[in-house]
Amino acid sequence: IGMKNDIKQDMNSYMSEMNKKLGEVSSDFRNQAVRLTEAEQRVNELKTVNMDLRDSLSYCLKQQKTLLDKVTDLEGRSRRNNIHVYGIKEEAEGTMQTFIANFLKERLSVSQDLQIQPAHRSLGPKTVHTRQFHRCHIKEKILKAAWGKKIFYDGKLISFSHDIRSLIRIER
Repeated sequence: IGMKNDIKQDMNSYMSEMNKKLGEVSSDFRNQAVRLTEAEQRVNELKTVNMDLRDSLSYCLKQQKTLLDKVTDLEGRSRRNNIHVYGIKEEAEGTMQTFIANFLKERLSVSQDLQIQPAHRSLGPKTVHTRQFHRCHIKEKILKAAWGKKIFYDGKLISFSHDIRSLIRIER
């Protein structure tokens, strides 16, 4: 009987320990299930936020393209009265606006007021000058006259062109 009681006691102890371990595993499983449910909710929330952000980014990119097109158009329109003069040496002109007005009147035999806005050297090569006329028809008259003649300054052939940067569009 003593041995039987010992075996019974060992079995009860073993069962108690197994129930305790099973309870811990069950508790861990419930905790994992709760954490999994929370993670799934967060993933769904992030999917929604991601879709909203994607829509916002798409809208911003469309707006950026629209604004870039407008800026390009405005820049082109602001250059439509510009003229480039090539071949005048650096430092040859003194006051650019006065120099170019006198140069064009003298070399192209133009008698009217050219109405040149402040003239300056372009940021390109040092032999390129950009001029802007208040009126497009004056610019066209100057170019037509210049293209019909060979004009020299300080022994160099001077050439004239449209501000072609206004004609170039960057497509993305």
